[in-house]
Amino acid sequence: MIIILFIECETFYGDYFFCASFFLIGICFSTSFFELCKNKNYKLTNKIEKEL
Repeated sequence: MIIILFIECETFYGDYFFCASFFLIGICFSTSFFELCKNKNYKLTNKIEKEL
């Protein structure tokens, strides 16, 4: 499922890094390590939010 979504995302956006970052942040939000992950990826999250 995730692989299919990743391929569709790459086809739509044409940017592997953007898609990989998007899915990694999605995993962070869905785990109990949310706070640790949010702090670790704070700058990356802000960058993607600005692009959206």
